[in-house]
Amino acid sequence: MILSMTGFAASNQEFTGGILSLEVRAVNHRYLDVQMRLPEELRVIEPQLREMIAAKVSRGKLECRVGLNQLDTSTPTLELNRDYLVS
Repeated sequence: MILSMTGFAASNQEFTGGILSLEVRAVNHRYLDVQMRLPEELRVIEPQLREMIAAKVSRGKLECRVGLNQLDTSTPTLELNRDYLVS
């Protein structure tokens, strides 16, 4: 059984819209203290993340960093449908 409360974890997950990355650093602390660093697009899920962490961790100081690298969302290239145009 691991008794230390010091740790680090990092993970990346690729999905259709881009890449989601997560880093968690934890050190010993008397109470649960969670610090979140989220991009503005993900601020809406911060309360749910805090609840999920509190359900699994009872104490410690956690620094959670979430990053979102979206794929190029530029306008799609358009092509003229010549068959449709002729008919």
